[in-house]
Amino acid sequence: PGAEDWLRAFQKAGVPMVIATSTDRPLVEAALARTGLGQYFSAVFTCTEVGAGKGRPDVYEAALAFLGTPRENTWVFEDSLFAVRTAKAAGFPVAGVYDAAQDEVQQEVRALADCYIPAFTALRPPV
Repeated sequence: PGAEDWLRAFQKAGVPMVIATSTDRPLVEAALARTGLGQYFSAVFTCTEVGAGKGRPDVYEAALAFLGTPRENTWVFEDSLFAVRTAKAAGFPVAGVYDAAQDEVQQEVRALADCYIPAFTALRPPV
């Protein structure tokens, strides 16, 4: 809940957005179609297509190359601890996003991330 408000605010502010995911493309596309959120993203990059999981920064690097934005201004929103570690090690600013499935590691996600989103309804979009 509240995620679309954030996406709408970023879009209105002119922030380019892409998806970098470990989920396979058919499932991502189905989810985007079902939720109507696809309109906010200009591209989807999958780990399968770039040839490496999120234990390596390849999917983030592909997204960065597509966006053409400075790394230090290209935020990665992540909900898994290992992916937060990867993005941080690659020099990206990271927004940690709460995920109930990873409840036991949320303190670590919070500690590593540059900012933490406990729920999209708990905070206003930063733009």
